[in-house]
Amino acid sequence: MMRALILALLCTPALAVARGQAADAVRSQGYVVYYSAVTGNTIPPSVALRHGIPDRRDVLVVNISVIKGPDAAQGVAIPARVTGKAVTLLGRTLDMHFHEVRERDGMVYYLALLHAKPPDTLRLDVRVTPPGARTIPVQFDQDVP
Repeated sequence: MMRALILALLCTPALAVARGQAADAVRSQGYVVYYSAVTGNTIPPSVALRHGIPDRRDVLVVNISVIKGPDAAQGVAIPARVTGKAVTLLGRTLDMHFHEVRERDGMVYYLALLHAKPPDTLRLDVRVTPPGARTIPVQFDQDVP
């Protein structure tokens, strides 16, 4: 069930766009970095409880997954070094502290929680470094309604 939720968040841009959420991918060096950001109140309660995510609209959950290969269906999830920051419309910088989550089925992903006072738009700047590879920049804007 968890893998299905993560794949839905990461690999279904149409669903995310319909819900006003960021979900996309950056391809570089034979890797695909999937990213998404959703507010805490949109996460199913069982998943939120498992990961300590508060059920609040002022908490943004940033989710990063790194796949070695052409896409999630044909590639393999791999660990990576993930760091980042976000900047609010008023110029306040928020550091992102990602923690790694490993599922029994081999899925690896990284979660960070950001506290933002709605309404706001955050500019997220994430740096992903797979083992033995150059850093892959991931930048996107996310509304906090």
